[in-house]
Amino acid sequence: MTTPTGFWSYVHADDDAEGGRISQLARLVKARYELLTGETIELFLDQDSLGWGEVWRQKVESSLATAAFFIPVLTPRFFSSSECRNELQTFTRKATNLGVRELVLPIVYAEFAGLHDDSPTDELVALVKTFQYVDWTDLGLTDADSSEHRRGVNRLATRLREANRAADDAALGAEAVAPIVVAAVEDEPGLLERLATVTETMPRLADTTLAIGAEVQQIGEVVSAGTAELQRFNGASNAIQPALMIVKRLSWSLQPHADRILSLGSQFETQLHDVDDLIRTLVAAAPLLAASANGRESMCGFFDGVRSASRSSTSGLGALETFITQIQPMESLSRDLRKPLRTLRQGLTVIAEGRSITDSWIRLMDESPLQCEGSSQDGDQSLPNPT
Repeated sequence: MTTPTGFWSYVHADDDAEGGRISQLARLVKARYELLTGETIELFLDQDSLGWGEVWRQKVESSLATAAFFIPVLTPRFFSSSECRNELQTFTRKATNLGVRELVLPIVYAEFAGLHDDSPTDELVALVKTFQYVDWTDLGLTDADSSEHRRGVNRLATRLREANRAADDAALGAEAVAPIVVAAVEDEPGLLERLATVTETMPRLADTTLAIGAEVQQIGEVVSAGTAELQRFNGASNAIQPALMIVKRLSWSLQPHADRILSLGSQFETQLHDVDDLIRTLVAAAPLLAASANGRESMCGFFDGVRSASRSSTSGLGALETFITQIQPMESLSRDLRKPLRTLRQGLTVIAEGRSITDSWIRLMDESPLQCEGSSQDGDQSLPNPT
């Protein structure tokens, strides 16, 4: 019998700031769940190891059918963590496809931007709000031995137990209508239809990349103009007030661009995840599809297109990472600059970390038994250097 798995997604910096209370909460919930159900579950929560993203994906692939729960511990830093964002995207999409959304139980450990907005700018925040999350902002402040904290843990474990019962009932119901489902599966898209879907989706990803590039270029121009204006007062007496006004105008100019970058970053991330499973499925099936008539030509063209799209999406990301490093110290110059620069840094970080997904596509194609001659290796369109 396969041991069910509990997945716990959190930011280590948050756990460190809390003196290990977040990881401790994971173990308390696991222990209480096992007490209530009589089941032993494997708890998967350590993010310190190298190659964590790929280990996580493999674990989800092998354990989702018997998963006991997935709990993302939501904080402002959670939405700035590429690994946590990828975990949330990966698990929720797969759980939704399998009809086990009830196993996803977000915990709001600290309030974050967009939590109370009707239409959050961050698409991942909007996704979280489609699930029934638990507010732990007050309970996180209570002592783990207190009756209030223990009751909170018990409520979590009880809800997870009921969610698993609901998932089990849904699975039994699916077995009862298996003949109907089999008939319906015949109408589902095949691999070739999926290939067409990816081909249609990739241009939208490229359009987003171009929009990001244009926005980054405008940000570079705004920052350069503001810097040049500040330099005119460098060393002048009584320059504080004029400099503060320049910084204030710079912050006003930057804010709409920063909001746009955050929105585009979330859109870019979502689009990558939209095609991620399809691309992985097609790469795995490539040797089989290549054996059909004209199949090799089609699949090699597909490989070449994915490589080209990957380069187009990530070739300028080195410059973005440099820009992220450069703007962080600027946040301390003025309170006015803090908000737009933090928003900008968050959006750029999400975009820059998108390479982990596209890099995994390239790795899978490199490892595929299907090796294509003359695959395009030339550079492609890249994001402009913002500096």
